[in-house]
Amino acid sequence: MSNANAPLPSQDAKPSSSTSLTASTENSVSENAAENQLSKIAGDDYYNIKPRQVLKFFKPTTPDPWDGNAPQALMIFESLIANNYAILDNFIDPEEGRLLRNEIQQLYRDGRMVDGKIGKNAAGTDGDVRPDMRTDKMVWMEGSEPFVGKYLKRHILRADILAQKINLLLESMGHKDAWEGCSRCKIMATCYPEGGKRYVAHYDNPNRNGRKLTIILYLNEWWKEGDGGVLRAKTNGVQLDVAPLFNRLFAFWSDRRVPHEVLPTAAKRDRFAITIWYMDDAEKRLGPL
Repeated sequence: MSNANAPLPSQDAKPSSSTSLTASTENSVSENAAENQLSKIAGDDYYNIKPRQVLKFFKPTTPDPWDGNAPQALMIFESLIANNYAILDNFIDPEEGRLLRNEIQQLYRDGRMVDGKIGKNAAGTDGDVRPDMRTDKMVWMEGSEPFVGKYLKRHILRADILAQKINLLLESMGHKDAWEGCSRCKIMATCYPEGGKRYVAHYDNPNRNGRKLTIILYLNEWWKEGDGGVLRAKTNGVQLDVAPLFNRLFAFWSDRRVPHEVLPTAAKRDRFAITIWYMDDAEKRLGPL
């Protein structure tokens, strides 16, 4: 059976693409702006659908206290279709982002994070410590544990709703990447400690393990060029370097379309992030290759 985080064969480096492809939006984007974005999508020959036809699908299975994230879902959806990934800055209110970061840092300080493992299943709970491949610290969570803080719970709910909206858009257009169900595997919070910690190139879903969409939120407020910990991805023949900036969301397809690695951290800078994987129930039933 293939390893769920199997290293990739070496690839010829290509010039890094500019992060000017970043899709940024404020949480307060108006419904008119959302309709304009939908109209842009509907104008494409590939999509023949009216804005209101899509808006009616925004009915998640959990209560939505953040109706304003519909424009975020639209922007991520459009970028996923075009590029296999999406980058969204200013994902949540900055002060809430700082409180969330404090919770994740506290998990690290309390010793709840352990050495990252090279996983053998989609949940990542079965695997081996391989310091030659992965040197981060991490903790797995369902989201209901006593040590999970208020702001982490809010982030999980917000991400769940966002993923549902993205999938509803895909379903409404009959897109091949729409997935079945609204489940996720365990959530992972990570710290790449200072001093060259990294994760070699891998796929999140190399062997039909059920992972469909990966969503990462970065929490590094004072990151600057040279601090390291950049996520390097390759897709569509392009190499993309994603800086782990505070309040930046990076979403991408979990399968072999987007191999990626975490480059070494700098000498004096820890790197924090939260990763959530959304699962395709139909693929899970098929089982791994």
